[in-house]
Amino acid sequence: MNTKQHLLSLLLATALALPAQAAQVVTVQTAAFRLDLRPSPRTVEAGASETLEYSARWADPAHPAASVKIALDGADFATLPGDEGSVDWTPDRGGLFSFTHTALDGSGQPVGSAYTASFLVENFAFGPGDVMATPCQAVYDGAGHGIAVSCAVAGATVTYATAENGPFGSDPLLFTNAVENADEWYVVEAPFYQPVTNHAAVTILPRPLTVTAEAKTKVYGTADPALTYTVTGAVAGESPLSGALEREAGEAVGSYAIGLGTLAANANYALSFTGATLAITKATLPGGGEEPGDGTVPQGGVSKFDTTAVYDGLGHTLDTNALVTAFSAAMGGGVAVQYALDANGGADETTWAAEAHFFTNAGEYAVWYRVANPNFEDFVHEAKVTITRRPVSVAAEAKTKVYSEADPELAYTVEGLVSGESLTGVLAREAGETVGTYAIGQGTLAADGNYDLTFTGATFTITKATMPGTGAIAWGVAAEAATFLYDGTEHGVALTGLPAGVTATYEGASAIDAGNYTAIAHLVYDTANYEPIADPAPLAWGIAR
Repeated sequence: MNTKQHLLSLLLATALALPAQAAQVVTVQTAAFRLDLRPSPRTVEAGASETLEYSARWADPAHPAASVKIALDGADFATLPGDEGSVDWTPDRGGLFSFTHTALDGSGQPVGSAYTASFLVENFAFGPGDVMATPCQAVYDGAGHGIAVSCAVAGATVTYATAENGPFGSDPLLFTNAVENADEWYVVEAPFYQPVTNHAAVTILPRPLTVTAEAKTKVYGTADPALTYTVTGAVAGESPLSGALEREAGEAVGSYAIGLGTLAANANYALSFTGATLAITKATLPGGGEEPGDGTVPQGGVSKFDTTAVYDGLGHTLDTNALVTAFSAAMGGGVAVQYALDANGGADETTWAAEAHFFTNAGEYAVWYRVANPNFEDFVHEAKVTITRRPVSVAAEAKTKVYSEADPELAYTVEGLVSGESLTGVLAREAGETVGTYAIGQGTLAADGNYDLTFTGATFTITKATMPGTGAIAWGVAAEAATFLYDGTEHGVALTGLPAGVTATYEGASAIDAGNYTAIAHLVYDTANYEPIADPAPLAWGIAR
């Protein structure tokens, strides 16, 4: 502020009651100094030049060279000669200006006290560049947006409204939702300035929102999983979407496109969508690998479709009819069944055949089967065909022979053999040839591996024989000739005609001294194996003197 402005303010403060365009000389006087000031109008238009007239003189004629130093708002404005004159001042703003004047003597030294006057400039028009309004260009973020208005004038205030006639408020962030070229009105006010009303455009673009469907999988025959998605770009705390994703129709095993469906974003968002796929995979039969159907796994078995038979010379296989029926019901449609003999029936190198294998001989046979259906994983399982040995009963026939004779042929009866089949080997009896009983055992008699042979033994009996030649046993002398003459030597009698295997023991059959004797003979033979033989009658004999 220059000196003229300060003086003008001083004059205005002195003459506030004067009309706006009135002029009046204001005199400020001290004992040694007198200053006459002529104020300019109270209202100064922007850019107008005002003239501040003054006269300054000393009351003391001894000092004619007086001057006045004028300061505007504390800064040097002008130093004026002591005689009358004027200086131009153009206000550069509205407001109150403070002019301070100081009287100076001829040597430039202050004389007396300084005096201050104020001059008010009001209704000042904002100049070019004082008010700047910047349109708003934003992307929706859930926050308020508005134009930016700045004012270079100190103390200025700005109020805002969405309509020209208000209501106006101090918050400029009047727009939240997406909008295009909406007018935001503003009023700029500052003390001592004319208000300014204007508008600028607000555009809030829809926020890019990316929705990416998540790939889903389900197993055939199960309910669809919830179709979900990831969202990128949503304002924190907002859920701008409504509706739901949808997938291509179909329930068979395969891939189905997941589309946007009814999913939509509100007007504050620009939605872009990336689809995905729902894959329906083959199901596995329920039950954790258990076979379907009403059957049960037999004790010692591995499958509900195991077959057990008794050897009968015919071929046997799995219960294929029950197998196909059970799996068709469980899989809801036709099935294809194949069979294999490999131990690892699920391996790729397994050789599968459409016909089941048949088995004839007794034994336990592993059979793998594979059931295929378009909507199910192949079901591979082991089963068994068990052909048990056929019971066959062999009963030995009892046999008898007389001691020392040859053995008769050992024979038996058999029950249970399949027609046309026979046993091998022969029976054997317990060793021994003496009179008694001997067990007839199985010997080498055997059935092949298709039979479980049960044997019932019998007894082989050896009876006592009749000793041959016993009819010729007799005393060696006739009874009438059984007298010997004593001669000092031993004389006696003995049996003759003893067959082989028969001997005799004697009592009283020999003597030396003369006398009458009775010879008794006891036959000695194999009494265990021969029928009893009667001892010969005693023989009376003697030695005469």
